[in-house]
Amino acid sequence: MSVVILAEKPDMGRKIAESLGQKKAHRGYIELTNGDIVTWAIGHIVRLKTPDTYSEYKEWTLESLPIIPNPMLYEVDPSKKGQFQIINDLLSKAHTCIIATDPGREGEHIARTIIRACKYKGKLLRLWIHDLTPSTIREGFKDLQDASKYDNLAAAAQVRAYADYWIGFTATRFFTLVAREVTGENTLLSAGRVQTPTLRIVYDRELAIEEFKPEPFYIVHTKFQHSNGIYSGQWFKETNDGRVTRFESKEEAEKIVQKIEGQSAVVTHYEEKTVKRNAPQLLHSTSIKTAARKELGFSIDKTMKVLQSIYDKGYVTYPRTSSRHLSENAADQLADRLAAMQKDKKYAHLFPEKIKSLKGNKRYVDDAKATEHHAIVPTGEIPTDVTADEEKLYELILRYILHNFSPTFFNDNNRLGEEGLRCNLSNEMYFFIDSRMMMGGLRHMKRNGQNL
Repeated sequence: MSVVILAEKPDMGRKIAESLGQKKAHRGYIELTNGDIVTWAIGHIVRLKTPDTYSEYKEWTLESLPIIPNPMLYEVDPSKKGQFQIINDLLSKAHTCIIATDPGREGEHIARTIIRACKYKGKLLRLWIHDLTPSTIREGFKDLQDASKYDNLAAAAQVRAYADYWIGFTATRFFTLVAREVTGENTLLSAGRVQTPTLRIVYDRELAIEEFKPEPFYIVHTKFQHSNGIYSGQWFKETNDGRVTRFESKEEAEKIVQKIEGQSAVVTHYEEKTVKRNAPQLLHSTSIKTAARKELGFSIDKTMKVLQSIYDKGYVTYPRTSSRHLSENAADQLADRLAAMQKDKKYAHLFPEKIKSLKGNKRYVDDAKATEHHAIVPTGEIPTDVTADEEKLYELILRYILHNFSPTFFNDNNRLGEEGLRCNLSNEMYFFIDSRMMMGGLRHMKRNGQNL
């Protein structure tokens, strides 16, 4: 044996083996036709030891804080010792290890901690791909990188893990000990680098909701009869503090209604303006959560679980990306994949007539903004073995991408905010909101049987 390929999860390992040529499956690893071996982690097989395992931090006392062990010690997760031993045995016989974990900080950290625990000293290479389709996997193995290129990423992951440890355990013990001293109760207060500020945001928001006191207000809408039809306008008033469009009391609003009823209005300003509506930017790990919540009613946790699943199945690219852009190469590749997908009947109704590369449009394609991972896009594989929720999320991602290949949407607008139509009625001012679709473009794309 000469080469061991280390994937992050069993599903990923199997996909790599299938793409490269699987010969025989064994417990915990797969032998390839060329003699190489594919094995896998099961998440964090190797972890930091808890403070209780250090003699100086075994007792919970204020004097022992902060908790910053030196050196930081690791251990194998007892529930995963079997798979660790398999990896250790394989690496002991290998001269080359290819890291094939997820292409990100966490994936790098998982691989490096395992390799370090196995005391592996051979050659180390890195597979860096954005999706798990067979063609991408094979292309990725033609362009393996020296793992030293990602040493800084591994170091950043280690620093983050240490910071989480130091802050989390120190803060948890500090607040717990103080609370026990004050209350006399055997309580436990958990704290952490991310958990604590997030909890504060949630608390502040909940407090604002509880203290909010709704107050009624009134708006005057008026129908205007014209030879071309009936138009609806809304009362407003310019003040030193800005534009006022509402009344605090019903009586004030009724006075305006009585003043203008039956009177003629004079147009004081009119301008037509054609407004271009761009398609939304591509999806990344944050925006997809928002889109899934609004359109599908998915919680954040559900979105990430479903997204990870369709990524593992090879239908979308890397999900934990912070970029909303594609590289130029990825833009060309996406256009080719979508053009092939268009021929399949399953999603043909969503596609515009023509698919061409987005390259050249900086709103969506920018090499500088798609350095490590580009936006979340379909891989070109037609989903088959998916659940109902996976199908919904996949179609949402596909629609967001196809928005950008649709013709531009134009509105012919008359509205106050865009210096449109205003009129004076008995010295009271009104603005009008009127919009006519000139070119449907992306708005003609279907969603749940309706235009967007």
